Amino acid sequence: MSFEQRYALQVPLGETARGSVWSAKDNREGKTVAIVLLDEDAPEPARAQFLAIHLAAKLASHPGLVRVLETGETASGQLY
Repeated sequence: MSFEQRYALQVPLGETARGSVWSAKDNREGKTVAIVLLDEDAPEPARAQFLAIHLAAKLASHPGLVRVLETGETASGQLY
């Protein structure tokens, strides 16, 4: 299932140094989730850092941390 099929972006929640955070509807799970989108024009080092941070967060498990459901790329090449 593609990003565009699974998630429906709803409202922007905030900005990061190289991207934005959105409230979105997860069409597969029927839940509201937060999506972090890296800017499309982010340089390769920022893309690598984004993926490394998300991988570490996905592996972490603690009641004080948000759960990372998935990391991927939109049809336009934007990392999430």
